[in-house]
Amino acid sequence: MRLQATCVGCQTSAILRALRRVDVPAQRKLQLIEDYSPKFQTGADICLTLNDFYRSARSATGAFDPLAQDKAEQNAAALAAMPLARRILDEQPDRLATAIRLAAVGNMIDFAFGESFDVDQAVLGLMETDFAVYDYEAFRARLVAADSLALSCDNAGEVIFDGLLVEEIVRFRAEQGLAPLRITVIVKSGPVINDAMRADAELAGLDRFATIVESGSDGIGLPPSEIAPAVHDLLTGCDLILAKGMANFESTFDYPAFAEHAFFLLKAKCLPVASVAQVPVNGMVLADGSDRCRSWHDQG
Repeated sequence: MRLQATCVGCQTSAILRALRRVDVPAQRKLQLIEDYSPKFQTGADICLTLNDFYRSARSATGAFDPLAQDKAEQNAAALAAMPLARRILDEQPDRLATAIRLAAVGNMIDFAFGESFDVDQAVLGLMETDFAVYDYEAFRARLVAADSLALSCDNAGEVIFDGLLVEEIVRFRAEQGLAPLRITVIVKSGPVINDAMRADAELAGLDRFATIVESGSDGIGLPPSEIAPAVHDLLTGCDLILAKGMANFESTFDYPAFAEHAFFLLKAKCLPVASVAQVPVNGMVLADGSDRCRSWHDQG
């Protein structure tokens, strides 16, 4: 996805929030942004541009994972909400649909878009919220037909809810009398913002149901030029991709080798993503890439 003018202020704010966790003089932090700002050009690839900045900032500040504490707190908040989530799951007639909704709640736990988040309130609220795009029946049918699934994770905290969703996918397949899916979970190879890494996926219990694979990149999303060749082959070769969050959407919606057998689950938290996905800002999306990717157009 191409970077738009509105992306610059949004991403700069997110970067400043991350830099506040770094023990470096304030003037140095501002200088980092000033030095890099010429690269924030409208029309540039948003994921590649931001990944380059994060790597430059990490190198310049010596901060390996400045949001480690934030990620730990987000994971803890999500784990604390699991009893409520499981209670809701047990009360609903369609467990798979409910688990998808809960995974969408997880996508709202995002440091880049806010400093605090009431997970319990979000769980309760989203159960009453309609999706702007909801290709659930198509997802269910593809889940029945598939032999393999790749889940591309997004953020810490959110990954805890992903564990619940994968558990319900396994249950759904068993109830249908189907053979177990070959499930692969993709996480980052190194820290970037608050994205999930292997330890976060293991904390979520995803290793009980899936093989955890690192993307080969310490950047946001799944830019085809950055991920490991083996991960690229995995994504092109699997029957079904479930891509969580905006960065995974931004980096793959216009890449047919991925998008045409992917479902995207996200909250469209900004106007550029909402415009591409053709939903209102803050609209919840479960979208079938095979059906919709040809109608999505980059506005940058």
